[in-house]
Formats: sequence, structure tokens, C-alpha cells
Amino acid sequence: MKQLVKITQFFFVFFVILSCQKKTDESSNDVKKDSVVETQSASNDEPNTEFYKELSLQGITFIVKANGNQLTVQLSGLEISNETISKTIEGYVTGAEIEDLNSDGSPDLFIYTSDGENKFGNVIAFSVNNKKSVSDVNYPKTSENKEINNGYNGQDQFTVVENTLARRFPIFNTDGKPSGKTRQIEYNLVEGEASRQLIVNNVSEY
Repeated sequence: MKQLVKITQFFFVFFVILSCQKKTDESSNDVKKDSVVETQSASNDEPNTEFYKELSLQGITFIVKANGNQLTVQLSGLEISNETISKTIEGYVTGAEIEDLNSDGSPDLFIYTSDGENKFGNVIAFSVNNKKSVSDVNYPKTSENKEINNGYNGQDQFTVVENTLARRFPIFNTDGKPSGKTRQIEYNLVEGEASRQLIVNNVSEY
């Protein structure tokens, strides 16, 4: 219950601050060990991209760029492979965060996307393996979970809170009208048979 209250409060504060936030000074790109360092530039600073964000944690740096539905992730600091990742995505990138979600001493990257008029959200995630290489993380489809999918019609919001990926969206009635309620889902990062995956840890409504 305390974790649920903390996540709900974080969402409220996060989006109030986000709506009021002015542009901050982006002149410093220093990477500090064992801390999150984020620098973001507007599209007019990066004319060939619609999204640009640099994130660093535990000595590993990700540079996330998106031009329409083309996503690239540049890496540095890995011991074996720092090969750039390229993907074609549905929709466009709305945000990116970095955190050691599974507390294994290596960072995890979460990229949020939105698609269509209803802003159907998705998460593209990567997990660093012992600071040597990076692997894809499986994010479960909403349509495959009846509890989550019931009343779902997009408008997703995502954020990382401590060791949890939190997601929330408004619940719609069967007639397509908003119910006035919000569903909140908490995901944990765990080891899977083929790769790490985000699994649903808790679902709540308010």
C-alpha cells in the first residue's frame, strides 16, 4: 500500500512539474559515476531528429535519438560491445529514463512511445549485462492481459519509481466514454527464459 501511495504521489508531482517546467541550461554534459545524468535538446538543436536525450548511470551512457519512427540508441562504456542499436517503431518517442531496475549493478534503459490519436503507449527497454553488453527487454502486450486491457483506450503515462516501472491510463466504459477512474500498473524487471522481461507486479484503480 505504501508503495502504491508513493507511486501515485510521484505521478501527480511529476506531471505538475513537467507541465510548469521551463527549459534548463544544457551546457553541461559531464557524466558522474553512480549517478543519473540527463541532458536533452529540443528538435531545433538536433535538426535531423525529433527526439534526443542522453542518459548515463554506473559508467554507461545511452544517447537516444528518434527521427519519426526511426529509433537509434548509441552506447558507450560497455566492455565488449558498444554497437549502435537501430529500430523501426510504431508512433513516436515521448520520453526515456535510465535506472538499475533489478539492482544488479548495471543500468536499464526505458524508452516510451505513443501511437495514434488515442496515444497508445509502449515501452522499448534494454538491459545491460554486467556492464559488458546490452540486451532487449520484453514488455508484455496490453491485449494479452484481460485485467489490464478491460476498459483500455490509450493515453498511457510512464515513469520509473525506485525499482518499479509505473504506468497509468484512464479507464473507459464499454460505450467509449471515460469512466472517471484511472488504472495503475507496476512492473518489475526479472530474468526470463530467453531474456529479461517486465512482468506485472500490481494493478490498482482509483
